[in-house]
Amino acid sequence: MKKTVLVADDDAMGLKLIEDIVTVAGYLVIAARDGRQAVEKARQHLPDLILMDVMMPVLDGYGAVAQLKSDAKTKDIPVVMITAADSAHFKELAFSLGAVDFVTKPFNVQHLMSKIRCHLAA
Repeated sequence: MKKTVLVADDDAMGLKLIEDIVTVAGYLVIAARDGRQAVEKARQHLPDLILMDVMMPVLDGYGAVAQLKSDAKTKDIPVVMITAADSAHFKELAFSLGAVDFVTKPFNVQHLMSKIRCHLAA
């Protein structure tokens, strides 16, 4: 059975790029355009992994992670944060909210895939 990855990004091109990478790697993809959609789709589909952009409208990635981790249904789904903001503060906040990893944009495809494989194998 194929593993499912929820990808949340408000940038259409960024979302399509990650969707394509994850699909070619053999995973099923569920897409969300903001944090609220990501939380709703995670609750509905219970993906094996979530790739979450930080800066999104409606509900940012940090708020979405906080909601996911406070819900018994979704709290154990690993979340990898993806953002162009590469600072210790952003990383610390992501980890304190329950994210399992952090990838900065622009990312190396092999690096992203190694993170995905690592967290799906755990």
